[in-house]
Amino acid sequence: MNNLIADQTANGIPPVILYELDGSVATDKAGNVLTTASLPLTLYERTNLIENGLLWACETWFGCNGLQMELESELTHYFDLLRSNGFNPEQMNFVHFAHSGNFQPMIKALEGDPRIPIKTMIAYETPYVGDGVITQNYLNTIIQVHGTETLLNGDVGPPFLGFTDFKAVDENGNVRDITEYNIEILGAGHSDFSCPATGCTDFINQQTNLFMRDLGLLANDGTKLEEFLKSNSTPGINFDPTTGIITVDPDDYQSPFGMR
Repeated sequence: MNNLIADQTANGIPPVILYELDGSVATDKAGNVLTTASLPLTLYERTNLIENGLLWACETWFGCNGLQMELESELTHYFDLLRSNGFNPEQMNFVHFAHSGNFQPMIKALEGDPRIPIKTMIAYETPYVGDGVITQNYLNTIIQVHGTETLLNGDVGPPFLGFTDFKAVDENGNVRDITEYNIEILGAGHSDFSCPATGCTDFINQQTNLFMRDLGLLANDGTKLEEFLKSNSTPGINFDPTTGIITVDPDDYQSPFGMR
């Protein structure tokens, strides 16, 4: 979150701190200050890999909805805060970043209240099981990102990874296409999107993190995003129009915003 705020501030879109009705600074349950730049949401992670997997399976196949309801509550509170602070969420461009098992329950949360105005989702190494049809009024772009590292290379990622073809249905039953970007990052592992507080672990981690941060900055501008990913003019990014796959080579990638 700190990287996101720093990136946005450095590129001309500084965040605005939000306040509760009583005048106190708004925070999430972990004490993070809420701003127009970011809303930290509950993830599915618990104590270990097995418990994570069981919770994800319960949310996916067996009717559990605890995380869905928690996400809906956090989102509703955040958008109410924006309105009470003088912002109109429906006219803002919201980007949600999902990692691993957060994606599936987040889709359920968006379907639980189709009026939640999140327009873009970035999904890094996120398993998905379903028909790809999402009941949602606002969602119009999904960016799916996978690394090429596998268990054979020592990377522990989830099953059910792949590039799903999504479509949206609004409250009135109208079907519309969702703009999709399918991205592979060469050599990237399941958690390489983020660098530890002590610093990036290696070159791949550093470059993957840099690319994902750039993606977050450009994701809410359709024209700039298309140019960034599909023009074949960004060093280290190659778009194959035959397969529709966008390949990022960390060895050659150069950020349009520079190293940071």
